[in-house]
Amino acid sequence: MTRFTLFLAVVLAVVLAATTFLGGHTFAADPQPARDLVVQSGGKDIAIKYQPLGREITAADRKAGNQASALGCSFLLYDLLARGDIAAAARLSGNPQAASATWTRYRDRLGDAGFRKEMSAYFTSKNVVVAELALEDERMLLVQTPNYLASQFYHKAGDKFTATEMPTTEAAKTLGKAFGLIREGKLKP
Repeated sequence: MTRFTLFLAVVLAVVLAATTFLGGHTFAADPQPARDLVVQSGGKDIAIKYQPLGREITAADRKAGNQASALGCSFLLYDLLARGDIAAAARLSGNPQAASATWTRYRDRLGDAGFRKEMSAYFTSKNVVVAELALEDERMLLVQTPNYLASQFYHKAGDKFTATEMPTTEAAKTLGKAFGLIREGKLKP
């Protein structure tokens, strides 16, 4: 397990190794229409909007960061971390103090240069954003790394997205449940 893998597991939660990638499902480069995935939560069926993306993250995406979308927020977050600007990255979090403390501990373990290298790897490791799942104001990106399927959680407040370390709302927890089911092959996108 790389340090980058460990970081995602700690900061973005619910990042687990997968032995198969979505049951062998492949993703086309052309945009596909969004569709609903149905997950049982609280004794009822919840429809989650599933938007396939199949988009490889590249070095050029470091300049594409913004808070207008979950994907843009992801790019902005990792660009700031790759530059070592933990304070600015923490301001993108729903809990800036906790995010700053987590990233600072991680940087202290790796050293500044090692931390920046690990965060830069987000843009150069052939990671693929498989899909974006949406429920209410919560978003979850599914990111296939060379080694595992990861989830990243974001919250929409007004016209801006922020990163969330742990799913706390019922909608975010339902997205997390969907991730678990997808990873286990029990929910097919």
